[in-house]
Amino acid sequence: MGDVIYTQTLSIVSGRNYNNTVAEKDYELYPAENLQIVDFNENVAQRFAIPANTTDLPFCTGTVNEINVLVIKPYSNLPIKFTNSEGVSQNITLLANRTSVLHCILTGVSATNTTASPIKGTFYIAGVT
Repeated sequence: MGDVIYTQTLSIVSGRNYNNTVAEKDYELYPAENLQIVDFNENVAQRFAIPANTTDLPFCTGTVNEINVLVIKPYSNLPIKFTNSEGVSQNITLLANRTSVLHCILTGVSATNTTASPIKGTFYIAGVT
């Protein structure tokens, strides 16, 4: 185990806006949090296109049996469901053009598209076989 290295840096400043700067901070993560995980042995990165009028289409996870990191960025709002040993979640809508990063234990991810055109985006997972 350990031939995949995942590195992430996260910095957050959130608060009241004044001339496009944060005038009153409500939350701040500073200095940036640095995370490096070296115990994954598989990862998958891909572009996706969920066809129109599709229900619960599973994402291809390749040889990753346990997803520990999920990074996904849909280009339109995308309802997804998570699967793990506890069962299957309800639809959770990911917002268009925003990158979502989850540290979790999942065995699958599926998507639904009720629109008349495909929903595209990018998808990355890291975990173990």
